[in-house]
Amino acid sequence: MIEELKPLLATSLGKSVRLELELGDGLPTVPMDASALSHALLNLAINSRDALAGSTADARVVVRTSLLRVDATEHPMMKAGLTAVVSIEDNGPGMTPEVQKRVFEPFFTTKEAGRGTGLGLAMVRAFTEQLGGGVRLTSVPGEGTVVQMLFPTEGRS
Repeated sequence: MIEELKPLLATSLGKSVRLELELGDGLPTVPMDASALSHALLNLAINSRDALAGSTADARVVVRTSLLRVDATEHPMMKAGLTAVVSIEDNGPGMTPEVQKRVFEPFFTTKEAGRGTGLGLAMVRAFTEQLGGGVRLTSVPGEGTVVQMLFPTEGRS
């Protein structure tokens, strides 16, 4: 499904941002609404594009899929176990620790007025949690941001 989204993601990122897909082989299928995943990926890609705006560096967005064993202490709502991960990574300016603490708050945005609602990351978080998963954000100022959507693959009814 992510490969099918590549043209839309590339168009949304624009010509100045290189899109790379690193899709793992043999990953289990995770039942979910495909349009919700598409919406979440597009939202994250647009956030990356906006973060990369004006970048003189080699602007890049990488979409990855992988498997990870998750400890439930990190995400109390998740069961521990094997987790499918869909991540988007950019090499933009990153976020300060203060911004990182607030990014999942509804209506919080760092964009200028009229350029965002501040609902995107809150909706991505709600989407993953609805499926028993979670979201992880890692950002280093000056290096970029990685957002991982975590979806459980075990213990599903």
